[in-house]
Amino acid sequence: MKKLLVAIVLCFVLILTAAYSAYGQETPEIFVDPEESTANVGATFTVNINISNAVGVAGWDIHVRFDPTILVVSGYASGGFL
Repeated sequence: MKKLLVAIVLCFVLILTAAYSAYGQETPEIFVDPEESTANVGATFTVNINISNAVGVAGWDIHVRFDPTILVVSGYASGGFL
């Protein structure tokens, strides 16, 4: 009986101290493409907002700030991220 108890305790110790593998993921990065843009007054230009290393990202929300006295948003389109 004592040998059985020692064997059970040893099994628990081995199970609890076994090495578990854990893998970290890279941090998702959001960036604007192009970083800088020059346009004439009244001209239309496009800015892309991209994300990289988005493993496991199921949703997103982004807020873009700009000076409305200088820039007018004429529209937007969702890309193929999700």
